Amino acid sequence: MLMKRLSSGLLVILSVLLLSGCWDRWELNELSIITGMAIDKSDDHYELTMQSINPAEIASQEIGNGYAQAFNTTEVAPTIHESLRKHVNKSPRRAFISHLQVLVISEEVAREGITSILDFFYRDHEVRSDFFVLVAKDDQSAKEIMSIVTPLENVPSQNIFDSLQYGARSYGGTRIVTLDDLYQDATAPGSNLH
Repeated sequence: MLMKRLSSGLLVILSVLLLSGCWDRWELNELSIITGMAIDKSDDHYELTMQSINPAEIASQEIGNGYAQAFNTTEVAPTIHESLRKHVNKSPRRAFISHLQVLVISEEVAREGITSILDFFYRDHEVRSDFFVLVAKDDQSAKEIMSIVTPLENVPSQNIFDSLQYGARSYGGTRIVTLDDLYQDATAPGSNLH
């Protein structure tokens, strides 16, 4: 009798462990893969532009279907988190920011202080901290920079990423700054990046 109870209990425990599944999974066709973001100001709100890639067009070996390889969506909200979550209004898919390569911040936003922006990205559980952070210069908006398409690369965020990486590696004309680097500099005692 005791042996039957032990074996049935062991069978229940084993089946619970082996049949648990993925409770928080997302299928690829349910995600909008974000490779670039731009943050501007719109009155007292943040204007967040997210660049999503179109995997079907990028993977196509032929000419493709005539669709863009990347597209931008813009949302305006009081916080970056709310802008990101409102992305579903413009795209039927959930914004997936783990593949973020480039974050462009307008000079106006940077002058107001970037620690709250960096804090959002640093604390978000989906974000890797190895993407490049740039500040748009003069009166050019971050959104404009994220919209520049070049003849060699149809995905602007990929073009920015590759240009920075090649420039830093080949002749040292650019300095690559990742989220980790910038966050450490911004939170250091005596920093004026607050």
